[in-house]
Amino acid sequence: MIQTFSCKSFASKKKSPLFANKISNRFVDKTLLTEIKSIITQARENAIRAVDHERVLMYWHIGKRIFEEEQQGQDRAGYGGVLN
Repeated sequence: MIQTFSCKSFASKKKSPLFANKISNRFVDKTLLTEIKSIITQARENAIRAVDHERVLMYWHIGKRIFEEEQQGQDRAGYGGVLN
């Protein structure tokens, strides 16, 4: 039978020495921890870049839409005539 715990009940229970030994034996290898940290860091950086990319596209589309509305198909917007 598989025993399941909710997050709250699991966190509140004391860890048995047997459980602690299994964890520490699994993660004794420092290179594994380093690799995991690197994977997490890279994923965070990729997420930030993806958000930045989408933000740039959003502002570009907003600017394009405003530009189109101001010019209404003309070469220049109405206020552009005084800029010669």
